[in-house]
Amino acid sequence: MDVTTQPRSDESCTFYLIKKRRFCRFKPKHGQLYCPEHACMMGASGDRKRIPCPLNPTHNCYEDELEKHIKKCNVTKIRKAFEQSICVKDLTSSQLAEMIERVNILYGTYVEDVAKVVYEHDCVRTEICDSQNEDLTSAFGPQAALKKELLQQASLVGQLDRLSLLTDGNCFVELGAGKGKLSHWIQKATKTCQHNSFILVERSSVRYKMDSFHKQGGDESCFQRIKIDIEDLNLGCVPGVKDANNVIVVGKHLCGGATDMGLRCATHTLVSQPATQVKANTLGGSSYLENALFDLTSNRESSTSTESKELQELTGPSRTEMTTNVVKEVHEPPAKAPKLCESKRPLQGIMIALCCHHQCTWDTYSGQEFMQTIGISPENFDLLTRLSSWATCAKTTAKSIRETTVNNSDAIMMDDPKDVSEDHNTKDLINSDYNKPLREQLSVRQREEIGRKCKRLIDTGRLHFLKSKGLRCFLREYIDESITPENVVLIALSSSNKTYI
Repeated sequence: MDVTTQPRSDESCTFYLIKKRRFCRFKPKHGQLYCPEHACMMGASGDRKRIPCPLNPTHNCYEDELEKHIKKCNVTKIRKAFEQSICVKDLTSSQLAEMIERVNILYGTYVEDVAKVVYEHDCVRTEICDSQNEDLTSAFGPQAALKKELLQQASLVGQLDRLSLLTDGNCFVELGAGKGKLSHWIQKATKTCQHNSFILVERSSVRYKMDSFHKQGGDESCFQRIKIDIEDLNLGCVPGVKDANNVIVVGKHLCGGATDMGLRCATHTLVSQPATQVKANTLGGSSYLENALFDLTSNRESSTSTESKELQELTGPSRTEMTTNVVKEVHEPPAKAPKLCESKRPLQGIMIALCCHHQCTWDTYSGQEFMQTIGISPENFDLLTRLSSWATCAKTTAKSIRETTVNNSDAIMMDDPKDVSEDHNTKDLINSDYNKPLREQLSVRQREEIGRKCKRLIDTGRLHFLKSKGLRCFLREYIDESITPENVVLIALSSSNKTYI
């Protein structure tokens, strides 16, 4: 493809990326053709010399700040995380028994019972069923995957309805939106409501499969997509959010640490806090909306080094791309630079279907204060997340003979069906078979139970975080476990919402 046919912003780097078939989107320094990274490659690095990173030569850094760069390089972070992590298979039977016993005690002390509340909604029934009398669960026929998907959507929309969150003047923000299916069904459920809008947040490029339905229906103007990592998002400055009476944050199976980043995003950028003036050139780019949307220092630790400031300038336009279903460019900048969190937008509620607790990390976890209070260190937390995978990785049926899970480094051998129903006390198992470690002596049922308790402990920390922000919050099983083992939803409501829960 001809390079000259590729669009390029006047302010972006002129280096052409052959594999991506586009120009680099980083911003060069004033008067330069290339960004600092590619200027080094082209031999035009300027006054300050840049050299390949000794840890990973695929990128470079300033020679006079090499020591600082090595300390914060991603390779260093990965190595530290790897060195600190503890695999379950490396634990002795006594160590594992001690951890399991600790989980049991903490679970019994701090975790509240999770009620099972399964709903349906007419928006799904009308779309799927031939008649109102037809059972939704039997309307899918042999389409098992579609059945599981839509039953979950129906229950999640039903939860919002019963909590009085499907009303007029709401802005629904779907985090980790993907194809936008949850927003699609919420929109169908609020057809009779007025002045509602939808903002879909996703960091990766996906097929905007559901968007076509709203183009055809003529309601595409109320749908807006933002391509950005959740940890960089400042919801308080998104134009659609600023104009809404209430904001409701939703997400379906937001994996691991993304849930915690979403909770922080919702509670930190939608609450009253000092206004922060944004310089016109902080993030660069031709659209002033990009400058208004994101504050890279609001959810991350700020750095005062020259390189850090320059990287913030570079990463802004490349990691943030605001699009609607019909691409629109904003050519006119505002009369003055926008302010972050200048106006408070009330957070009416949060609903996130949880999953992948084994992908949580201590750095992103929102319930650190709770864990420290109950005596769980970062190392213990890492082990807790690994044990949480037992809730789903140990899943088996009575017809299984033997299966081996290979999902992660803590893979375990499944039991024979005859062993599934056997219950043992952990302490009794330590010396029951000297040739087997404890983790292989535990039955599938026991491993699943331990995994579920670890998940709920992690979720309890999240609840404590939300309660500290003045929200009423709780957990619910929103669908039967046979539909999905990740069947728990976290719900938080503002104090103004008096709906009985």
